Amino acid sequence: MTSLKRRWPFFTGAALAVTLAAGLTVPALASNTVASPWSPVKSISVFLKDGISTLSDAQLETKMQEATTYIKGLNANTISLNFAFSMTSLTSNDPHAGTETPSPQLLAALIHIIRANGLNVQIRPELDETGFPNNTWRGLISPTNLPLWFSNYEAFLAPYLEASKLAGANGFVIGVELSSLLTDEDGWSQVVQQAHTLFGPNIQYSQSHNTIRALPGADFGWDFYTQMTSAELSGGVNLSTLAAAMAKNLLNPSKDNSTTSYPLPVPLTSTMLEEVGVPAEAYGYLNPTWVSSDIPPGTPIDRQFQANWFTAACNVVFADHLQGLSFWAIYLPDWSPEENDSADYSLWSGTTSEDAIKTCFARTQ
Repeated sequence: MTSLKRRWPFFTGAALAVTLAAGLTVPALASNTVASPWSPVKSISVFLKDGISTLSDAQLETKMQEATTYIKGLNANTISLNFAFSMTSLTSNDPHAGTETPSPQLLAALIHIIRANGLNVQIRPELDETGFPNNTWRGLISPTNLPLWFSNYEAFLAPYLEASKLAGANGFVIGVELSSLLTDEDGWSQVVQQAHTLFGPNIQYSQSHNTIRALPGADFGWDFYTQMTSAELSGGVNLSTLAAAMAKNLLNPSKDNSTTSYPLPVPLTSTMLEEVGVPAEAYGYLNPTWVSSDIPPGTPIDRQFQANWFTAACNVVFADHLQGLSFWAIYLPDWSPEENDSADYSLWSGTTSEDAIKTCFARTQ
């Protein structure tokens, strides 16, 4: 698997412009001008989700510009642009655009905004769980007809792959945490082939933190909500113990119950840490996937723990020369640049967590 650091060219200044069929003018991709022999992806995840259907395209583009300006100020070099798609039920065979799915034309316009501001962009469609019973995790879907599901998934992805390529996206993630489908090698082979045909190289699949299996032809992303035990942190919940536990988990991934382990199928230098997030509360290491609604009322906010978690992940990336990492997440359209809601684990403005991200992204070695 080829490293992102060698394949994601940066827009570094004036460049020729190209006009797309949709009428958008976007900067042409410049040649790779990264001087360092190893330069990691430093990304913030932006998720287009609940509420985008209530905005006009122009309003959402304004929100994207605000978020891009803020993210650039964090010293990031990349935005991971996530958007939702839907299925009728856990067992249906109909992956499709839902009410919160942007059109391919709107996605192209948002990519244009990011690229014009000098940042790389990764595109990442993610199955929306909100319509499933009890918000059942996307990794447990069970289509009744897998060939039909994959055929419909290819049809859904095709215009987004084409629009992303035309608008200058640097990478495309063909699946996120669809763990229950990973054993269907024929289905994924067709998806990977189509992605390379319509988009080109830089195709990735984002693994769940508890199901590790590489897809041939796709780079290795890992939604890195690594779960830790009190025993692993017996030396105290601090920066060094967090980093040690993360490094151990990278070499010996385990399921949530820690009873089934999977060998990592690719070298660490070919691994990208996706969705690096954790709730800002002292025991967040026990349930790093929790969002604010999962945290018991009255739980004290502990931003220093979250900042240490972010810094520990950053230290692991630099120590082992991973491809990079993406901190999770800014949700559009609800987010605003000054937002710091202590009830929500993923908002950082004016906090030690934000400082940790800036410091990480400012690092060169």
